[in-house]
Amino acid sequence: MTALGLQFMPVQTPEAIATLREDIREHGVQVPVVIDQHGRILDGNNRAAIAVELGIDYPTETVHVADDDEAEDRAIALNLKRRTISQAQMRKLIQDQIDRHPDMSDRAIAKRLGCTHPTVATVRRGGKIYHPDQMTREEAEKVTQELQAAVAEWEEHMAAIVYFLASNAVDLMRIMRALQHGELTLSQGFGRGDEDRDFWAMAARITFGRLRTMVLDEGFQAEMQEQAEGPCFLPLPEDNVADLLGVLSDPSGGRHGPPAG
Repeated sequence: MTALGLQFMPVQTPEAIATLREDIREHGVQVPVVIDQHGRILDGNNRAAIAVELGIDYPTETVHVADDDEAEDRAIALNLKRRTISQAQMRKLIQDQIDRHPDMSDRAIAKRLGCTHPTVATVRRGGKIYHPDQMTREEAEKVTQELQAAVAEWEEHMAAIVYFLASNAVDLMRIMRALQHGELTLSQGFGRGDEDRDFWAMAARITFGRLRTMVLDEGFQAEMQEQAEGPCFLPLPEDNVADLLGVLSDPSGGRHGPPAG
């Protein structure tokens, strides 16, 4: 049984392939190969190739995709779920997506790969994704500049959400809990492939520290109270409140659960 595979992930090392081959030789293919309705392999190219090489049948699971874009999304998501991707491999994966889809936004690529859009922007600019304990002083200064640029637009967006929630009389402790959870999820990285966690821990401390300071400011609280007591005040529906708190508490866009309200 053979099928055309969609291969978007980094090639596995010869050692990893050899280990997989021996496991399949001894136990067969334990994890089904995922194919679409056209017979294209979305997940399991190596398993299928080794099984064919060894003359072993392998199980398949068929999923239906609307188009090639959905097939690519599925293929990448399935592989990222099972693989541990190094920093260099993630950078290459991002660059491959930029090359394949030059008109796709940084946010769209980040969503597809489970990383952050500033990380995609860094790769698009030709910048290096640094690790703090491997940086020279010049690289550290460059990282500081990139960090400030990367978080500025996003911090402004988050601050607008905080302001909107507070001006609608949402309990400030709920906002603070969402911010604390947001800092934690950002510090832990956006998906399995992001190994530049120290970089994003710095971003989390800067961004969420400023947002918490804003919420705790007495002048800010007084202004919000005044707006809530105004004659034109209409409370925000709870569903909308929950959605906005979810944005604050989970910058990864759903890969971590928000805190209880």
